[in-house]
Amino acid sequence: MVDKLINLQRINCPSDKLLSEKDLRRIINRTGGIINTSNECILWNGYITLNKIYYINFYFNGKKCALHRLLYINFKGKLNDNDYLEFICFNKSNKGKCCNINHIIKKRHNNNISYPNGNIVYFD
Repeated sequence: MVDKLINLQRINCPSDKLLSEKDLRRIINRTGGIINTSNECILWNGYITLNKIYYINFYFNGKKCALHRLLYINFKGKLNDNDYLEFICFNKSNKGKCCNINHIIKKRHNNNISYPNGNIVYFD
């Protein structure tokens, strides 16, 4: 499984954000599998912070980081500091706990977002 994830990582992922084999093994251990192969939610079974939303802290390079941001940067695309992520899980109770990278989209104001189900959200 780890080899498959390594092969799926973006070639141009910044080196300071690149998940190592050890990091990927930790993620697999907490999710029970590969994080992008189905439409099903893949739930994190480790500690989840609950403020207003669910939030997964992941120790990366000696610091706490937002796991979903690391996953997005490693497997989907560039993410700026002012970008934020939205979960498009069909089961609303899984939002913030799901690690399926197909359920995470980047959201920016003044951009339209196309969801996998064909819906489009327009921003002014």
